[in-house]
Amino acid sequence: MKRAAVLALAAAVPLMSSFVAPASASARTLAPFLIKESADFSSPTGPVETFQTAVGPFCGSGTFQDTVDSIVGSEVTITSMYTCADHSGTFSFRKTEDYTVRGDTATYHGPVTFLGGTGAYAFHSGQGVGFGQQNAAGIGSGVILGGLTTS
Repeated sequence: MKRAAVLALAAAVPLMSSFVAPASASARTLAPFLIKESADFSSPTGPVETFQTAVGPFCGSGTFQDTVDSIVGSEVTITSMYTCADHSGTFSFRKTEDYTVRGDTATYHGPVTFLGGTGAYAFHSGQGVGFGQQNAAGIGSGVILGGLTTS
């Protein structure tokens, strides 16, 4: 997974220029980010969803909870709320994921929009892309990469 995260970040660097806001009087800066997610949906007590920040201004790790907002064909819209293990705050993303099932594995990809945060994560705006996979046993992993415009 570490190699996949590094490759994903390297592939995303040219895309980061599309996140840069035009120069203005405000002191906005671009903060690239890369978040690695792990999910275990096989737990009898409910999903166990954790994250680690590989790059960026978010806390180092914590948990997240997905809420499915809609399903239209193979497209699933999800709101994900992240809670930092160090109690520095929370943040959320809206994910629009297109799923493909091949054999016993489902893969997904799609745009991600930063919805806001509390505590140390009250950024102005942000966007990116997410992708990952889940197997038939309910074990999944994913990556979100993008940029946040902070003020």
